Amino acid sequence: MIGINNLFILLFFSLFLSNCVSGGNALNSNAVIGSWKLSSFKIKKNELAKDWRSKANGLLIYTKDGYMSVSINSEENDNWLDSILFYAGTYQVNDGKIEHFVLNASSKSRIGRNMVREATLNDKYLTLQAEGDFGEAILVWEKQKSSQ
Repeated sequence: MIGINNLFILLFFSLFLSNCVSGGNALNSNAVIGSWKLSSFKIKKNELAKDWRSKANGLLIYTKDGYMSVSINSEENDNWLDSILFYAGTYQVNDGKIEHFVLNASSKSRIGRNMVREATLNDKYLTLQAEGDFGEAILVWEKQKSSQ
């Protein structure tokens, strides 16, 4: 039978190893709070990854009180309305995932939806991934320094 001291040692090493595997950055609500600038936005389908649009720009914001907002656009001029992606709402961080509950969006079909993103935090980069009819979206965000 495992003694209480051995149980604590086992628990400590489990937590230590899981933190090492995740790159030393535990994914939790406090870790994502702040502003993030879009570094890359790829769509992967049939093992082929390509940019969502040329010259994509974006800003992702997570607040302390559980709200979030994301806006992405590109400099493509074919139809500027199609090159805008925006939604805002609330969020939760659970088990390597960030869930966005959409309250407002550029696309009405997103409003009221719970959008689950696989999330990985590595130093100052947050990677969000989601599956859909389009394939897999892979967005990499870079943490921005506070403006204050």
